[in-house]
Amino acid sequence: MNDQRPDGFTLIGLHKLAAQTGEGLVPELYEVFQQHAERQQIYQNVTLFPTWEARMPGEAATRPLGPAAANGDNILVFPSRNVRAGKESVGEAMYIAMNRFKVATGSEGDFETVWRNRDSSLAEVPGFVEFRLLRGKVDEEEGYTLYSSHTVWKSEADFQNWTKSESFRAAHRNAGDRKAMYKGPPVFEGFNVVDGI
Repeated sequence: MNDQRPDGFTLIGLHKLAAQTGEGLVPELYEVFQQHAERQQIYQNVTLFPTWEARMPGEAATRPLGPAAANGDNILVFPSRNVRAGKESVGEAMYIAMNRFKVATGSEGDFETVWRNRDSSLAEVPGFVEFRLLRGKVDEEEGYTLYSSHTVWKSEADFQNWTKSESFRAAHRNAGDRKAMYKGPPVFEGFNVVDGI
């Protein structure tokens, strides 16, 4: 008696109380389950998987679950806004490392290519969660485009351990060869997450 979505996933992943009240769900997910209020009974024995099953809040994670899994169904599990037990829960010992780069006008394409082709094994590094390269505004007067590397870690200690590793040295091996790309050195900023949704 599961609600089959068009993409083939089974819509499941909250207990009866959450289905009735929306407690613990990010707003967009609560809207989804509001549309299925008449089917609340099918959720009464289902518990929500903790957020460590998803990379970031709001993303879905797949994992076999109970009787439905025995039938070969794919289970769609949503992270809760108030589940804090998982190591990757927002607000639970997370650390964000950012480097700001002022990239000289005309060098943006080369800069982005360097990042795409860099020797990186971050995905295998203990404590690594997610990486994003962000492009900001163009400063025409100063002649640069602002970029920021944005890396999420489970803890500051995990980040510090990576900076002492061979993986870090390999990723930064040729950094000194590209000084002409930049308007000044990169600026590092590190943040411990204290709250989030």
